[in-house]
Amino acid sequence: MKFCLCLVCCRDFFNIMLKQSITVSNKSLGLFFDNPIIANQDKKNLISKVFAEHVSSTVLDFLMVLVDRGRIKLLRNVAEKYLELAYKLSSITVAKVQTVQSFSPDQEVALIAKIKAMTQSDEVKLIVEIDEGLLGGFTVQVDSKIIDASLKGKIRQVASHLDVII
Repeated sequence: MKFCLCLVCCRDFFNIMLKQSITVSNKSLGLFFDNPIIANQDKKNLISKVFAEHVSSTVLDFLMVLVDRGRIKLLRNVAEKYLELAYKLSSITVAKVQTVQSFSPDQEVALIAKIKAMTQSDEVKLIVEIDEGLLGGFTVQVDSKIIDASLKGKIRQVASHLDVII
C-alpha cells in the first residue's frame, strides 16, 4: 500500500512539474543547478523552499539525492521516464500529439476514442504539444507508432512521389 501511495504522489508531482515546466529546462533554474560554483546546500535550500509544501517527503528526499549525486539537471528526463513506467504499470496508454492549434473538447474525446480502439487500451492520456510548423492537422505518437495527419506530412509525401527534397 505504501508503494502505491508513493507511486501516486510521485506521479502527481512529476505530472505537475512537466505541465508547469518547473524543471531544469527552465533556463534560469537550469543555469542555477548546472553552476558548479553554487554549493549543493544552496541548491537543496531552493528545492526545499519551492517544493516542500507541494510534495511528499519521499519526493523531496529523492530530489535531494539528485542534487547530492550531481544529477539534478536530469530531472526532466527522470520525470519523463518515471511517468512512462508509472503509466505502463497503471495500464495507461500515453499518446503524444502535435497539433497546430489546441483541440476542442469534442475533438479530444473523439481522438481518445480512436486511440483506445487502435491500441485496445482502457485509458489514454494525451500529451498535446502545439507545433505551428505542421501547417495544419496533427501527428500522434503512441509508443513507436506515428500517425502523421499533418499538412506538412502530406506535402512531404507528395514531394517524395515527385522525387523532390523538402
